[in-house]
Amino acid sequence: MRRSRRTRLTLCAVLGTAFAAAFAGSASAGASKAAEKPARIAAKKCIDGERPVRGQGPSCRVSKSLWKVKLRDGSAVLTHGGDAGGTTVLAATPRSPLCPTANPAGDYYQVAIVAWPSDVTPNETDVSLRARIQAINGSLYEEAVESGSPSGADYVFACDGVGQIRVDRVSLPTPAAQTTFSTILSDLRAQGYKKTNEKYVIWYDASMPYCGQGTMYEDETDAGGNPNNLGPDYGISYDCNALMHEHGHNVGAVQYSSPFSSGSGGHCWQESDVMCYADGGDRAKPLVFTCTDRQHYDCKHNDYFDAKIGAGEGGGAGSYLDTSWNIGECYVRWIVNYACTSPPETTIESGPSGIVQSRVATFVFSASETGASFECRLDLGFYGPCSPPQTYSNLAFGQHTLSIRARSSGGLVDPTPATRTWSVTPARQGGSLSCSASSPRMSVAAPIAQGLEPSGYVVTRTDFYRSDGTSSTLVYSAPWLVGVAAGGATVPTWYDYATGAVTNGVQLSEAPGGSYWFALQLVVWFDLAGQPVTADYTPASAGGGTQTSGGLPFCYWPS
Repeated sequence: MRRSRRTRLTLCAVLGTAFAAAFAGSASAGASKAAEKPARIAAKKCIDGERPVRGQGPSCRVSKSLWKVKLRDGSAVLTHGGDAGGTTVLAATPRSPLCPTANPAGDYYQVAIVAWPSDVTPNETDVSLRARIQAINGSLYEEAVESGSPSGADYVFACDGVGQIRVDRVSLPTPAAQTTFSTILSDLRAQGYKKTNEKYVIWYDASMPYCGQGTMYEDETDAGGNPNNLGPDYGISYDCNALMHEHGHNVGAVQYSSPFSSGSGGHCWQESDVMCYADGGDRAKPLVFTCTDRQHYDCKHNDYFDAKIGAGEGGGAGSYLDTSWNIGECYVRWIVNYACTSPPETTIESGPSGIVQSRVATFVFSASETGASFECRLDLGFYGPCSPPQTYSNLAFGQHTLSIRARSSGGLVDPTPATRTWSVTPARQGGSLSCSASSPRMSVAAPIAQGLEPSGYVVTRTDFYRSDGTSSTLVYSAPWLVGVAAGGATVPTWYDYATGAVTNGVQLSEAPGGSYWFALQLVVWFDLAGQPVTADYTPASAGGGTQTSGGLPFCYWPS
């Protein structure tokens, strides 16, 4: 996927700073769209006449899926209609939602409300409603983990002074016998519950013709400016636990074209989903019980919620949820998906290290998040896309450093890339020494350095020692450089670093009696970082002749 997903926020201030920029575009877009939402709803044309609808109030159809419900203040809302479904049964472990200060998307949150008609005494307690919300949040968390967000996801709810879910208790002036969806929303809006950065999760403590009803917007646009990403929205449970279902409508489930959508009914037919039941929609099919272990928020994560594209059955590039409105996306302001707020960790599994002779290097690496992409940088280059196994060929001699960083599907980059440093050196070749016991002059053939590039070089040196068989004394050092003549022939040249003289050999004086001369060849290879790799060899005995140690020759003779 190109964007999405969210680790539990423990340092709100840190997260607020770290991710404010990531959501800045989304927030500004939301501000501009917020003013448009009421106008866009008002502009929806009725395709039939306005009429009173039982339990809903004055309404008209604006599409096969949506009603436009008129409110007392002259505004209107869109809804798919009343839900006759039963109580949502969730087996998830309860979990507290986040407070608004921990929302990296900004000041967007749900508000929990217990409301009741003026002539009814409410039974629902604050403790009970909090427990219901913790249950649906636990279900959301588990569904997010299942769909690929390792640390899950949480709803964001308004909190009280001690950090627990704030529950507003609101007595509405309309008596029970006259209550409709329209009157409840009208009464709440009259008391200020109409903010664009709030969605309202309402327990209405009186019976109605339906289990619940929620507002929603028919828009499948895959973007943060989708009207489903704005408030206000209202999800009402009529003394019947449909909180997660109605809130699902508030955030845009189920859109008409989703794979298992019932179409005009606004639900789905893949059980056991919170949003699915047989509603008689124009795309509905007989219910298919795909998930039988428990009730899911979105079974197989393919209709409206996938916390990380690719993990769900409907995931992958070009899938419905990859290209359409998805409640699990990073741009959704009402849910914190931790795959969007926790960058992945990068690990290099294998590849060269230390000193090697091969100019080809292959690396295998991984990320802590499934589906993450990778970016690699060799030495001082730029980061670019890569994938394991990553191979580099024709490397220059010298030191190299590879940096690899993982990028989550939500665009978060590992701030501490994995690195590996290694050095490439030419294969050491010993060459030969020509020794003569009758002459103090020695001829030396330089080692041949194969495949050297301008950035890599070899320095060799022949050291002459006088020895009495017990100890040795350095008499003269004759270093040389290896140059390349026309036609590619290797030309050894003596070069005296002390005097700058260039000769074809070194003249030594005769050794005093009882001692002898020998030559020790020292080969020094330098990598690009200037780090030498050396090999020293000493005579094995006091006898004359030419011997080889470690693949490099040396010569010595009695004086």
